[in-house]
Amino acid sequence: MWQIISQFICGLITIVGVLIFGKIVLNKDVEIPKEKLILIIISVPIIYVTIYLNITGTLKSLLMMILDICFYIYIFKINIQKSVLTSVLYAIVLMIPDLLQLFIITKILKLSKNFLYNTYAGSIIGNLFTCILLIIITFIIRKILQKIVDNRIENSIKIAIFSILTFISFGMLFYTFIKEFRFSDNTILYLFFIIVLISTLFSLIKQTIDNNKLTKEYDKLLEFMTTYEKEVEKQRV
Repeated sequence: MWQIISQFICGLITIVGVLIFGKIVLNKDVEIPKEKLILIIISVPIIYVTIYLNITGTLKSLLMMILDICFYIYIFKINIQKSVLTSVLYAIVLMIPDLLQLFIITKILKLSKNFLYNTYAGSIIGNLFTCILLIIITFIIRKILQKIVDNRIENSIKIAIFSILTFISFGMLFYTFIKEFRFSDNTILYLFFIIVLISTLFSLIKQTIDNNKLTKEYDKLLEFMTTYEKEVEKQRV
């Protein structure tokens, strides 16, 4: 019984972190009444607990991300492409406090890996610290995240699909990294591939944004030249 209550509180902390992350990155207020918001914040952790207790691995993370996507669409009234991108950014940024805590507990505090995996990970205190670190990191890099989300990407469907595929690959590598770290310190290769995946995703988004800006500049130039030619023709007549 205590495990279910504990997981519910952890889910409650998680959804609050998801909400605050969305408010910072999207830079907008909640678009639904407070009563509905409170009801959703109470209801979503129940789904989190169900997923957490019955599903493991990458599938668990994928289902939680789908839940976050629906949450952002309903709460902030944004389109699915922007919601997918925000949810993927949340999953990526969430990795930073996880790795920071892993490093602090095992390398600085010199506590055992058994304590990390069996006691701290998944606990209320662990989730609370993760949420606090997530909010601090998000606030620090908010301008970068806002710039990525705010840019209107024309082929956003392609970006959304690629983001989901990257998240699946990222999730598989991250779970393998966490699993291998429990028994060995030889995890540099997994961390390297995670960084490569994240870099590839951000590079694609940046290139797409730059291409869209260039296309708009060409369109404006073409529109100007067309107007100029019409005016010249009028003057000639």
